[in-house]
Amino acid sequence: MAYLDQMGIDAKAFTISTLADRNGVIWLAPSDALKLRFANNGVELPSAEIKLAGMSPYLRVQQNHANVTTRVLFNCEGKRIHMTFGMVTDPDTSAMIGENQKRSYLELDGKEFLVEMGKTGAVANQSVVWIARFLTAQTLVQVIKSENVGGWVDGFGAVRYGATLDMPTVRSKIAEFAKQCYGL
Repeated sequence: MAYLDQMGIDAKAFTISTLADRNGVIWLAPSDALKLRFANNGVELPSAEIKLAGMSPYLRVQQNHANVTTRVLFNCEGKRIHMTFGMVTDPDTSAMIGENQKRSYLELDGKEFLVEMGKTGAVANQSVVWIARFLTAQTLVQVIKSENVGGWVDGFGAVRYGATLDMPTVRSKIAEFAKQCYGL
């Protein structure tokens, strides 16, 4: 089972194979194909790895989408977790998003979280728009328990720009990093 998980395949797929018709064909609904990871709609599984900046470790979580890369950095600063949510695009797009922001926020499972009004909640730096927030132990638990974390910048009118991160495969690595930060 662990081998299948490492390959990104849901073991339930083998159970479903017993339902095949006499030709060995199974027709899946698009939602089932996504759930079993036979399809991805241009979204790769996220990766998580510990990196070093100077002598300070941080956790880098990244997920590639067809049109944007989500990069989330978790830093430990004095036994506090600092989360920086990044949307990697190109320098021109990032600059436009940063200049036109009215507010920035994270989303947990589609619900707004840690909203900051004004033009300072997100920062464009070269090809990345960063949304940085300190997380309390309580807000960190909310992030870890969510299925999906998004970072969004509202601009002019009804326009918003952002990206999402699927949590299930990286949740335990984020929790372990937090445990080390808090000295538990």
